[in-house]
Amino acid sequence: NDIVGLFCDSRKLVVRSFLSVHLPIAFEFLSGGLDEKQIDQFIGTSSFSRYIAAKEEVKSPVVALADKYAVLDERLRTKAAIAFFTALLQDGVVAEEKLVNVLNAHPALVTASTPPWRKLWFWRDLRETEIESLAQTVRQQLTSGEFDDLYPLLHATGTLMSLAVRGMTTSIAVQEALLLGKSAIETLATKKNLHDFERVGDFRVDVTSGHDGLGFSSDIPEFTELANYANKLRGQQYETFLTSKSDGLLSLLSTDAEAFAENVSALNHVFSRKPLFSRFGVDAFLTCIRAQKTVAAYWDISTGLERRFIASNTEVYQDLLPELPFFEALDSALTNEEQAGKYGRVERRGLLDFQARGLAHAIAQLRSCKEKLDEQHCASKG
Repeated sequence: NDIVGLFCDSRKLVVRSFLSVHLPIAFEFLSGGLDEKQIDQFIGTSSFSRYIAAKEEVKSPVVALADKYAVLDERLRTKAAIAFFTALLQDGVVAEEKLVNVLNAHPALVTASTPPWRKLWFWRDLRETEIESLAQTVRQQLTSGEFDDLYPLLHATGTLMSLAVRGMTTSIAVQEALLLGKSAIETLATKKNLHDFERVGDFRVDVTSGHDGLGFSSDIPEFTELANYANKLRGQQYETFLTSKSDGLLSLLSTDAEAFAENVSALNHVFSRKPLFSRFGVDAFLTCIRAQKTVAAYWDISTGLERRFIASNTEVYQDLLPELPFFEALDSALTNEEQAGKYGRVERRGLLDFQARGLAHAIAQLRSCKEKLDEQHCASKG
């Protein structure tokens, strides 16, 4: 009964599949027969080793190993799985999320409640009628805008494309899937942001790490076009998001200097690689900063600029160099107005302090960054 249970329990089947890949790699890696650079080649070569070996007079070390371990579970050979096994052997510890993603790529975990698009991804394990029925269902879900997350939407469309390219469905053609996918992405974009823009990171669609363990249709040009289209819409949404944040910050500048400084610090993660102050016009910024009533308020604004450029490693400000012309123009305007005697006593004192402290700090950090980058460029040219 225990043996029957071992083969019937889908969870145990997944674990066996995982071990069928991990144990041979671990044994060979720890014994010196396989290095980390060969792991992905080893996993990819295994099932084809006999064909490769037949064409080689002398087997390469990787092919010999692959021939030695003729059975490695085919389900766990995604890019995400290869990265996982490599990291596990190198570090001994891998994030739980990555393990879940690797195991999720096994069809044994498909149940009655599994979404149709996910069932269809495992089309190699399905009968022809099942493939056709699921393809029609997924197409209808895309048409009706049922997807509320970008990555499942991309998976669904990519799988339909994959089936069409391989002649496995009559439900849709590749170009039809492309147009349907674009329309579905547009519909989704009207409902929500296609990315959590509050998080720092790469704002492009991740089609390399195998989202949710499944991977994407990297061999289909139409899918690449679809991913680029999603990136375009994400970029437009991100720009709108940044504009709203900067507009709010400029409004805050004229009403609450302390809150302005706090918000500059809070927004630094959002604008860590995106220029912020260069989104303001010099005249608009001057109008807001002149609204301060106390010297302390000007001091708070200076604190905001210092928090913006708090890092000592000035090279990190490379992406923020477009802010330098704004700060330099602002500094010049303040000098001209001060010399023209346009300020009252509090305003004059506050602006001089702001110019000498926060503004000077921002300009110094950006100029230092520019100088170091120029030096590196010259050195690279010899």
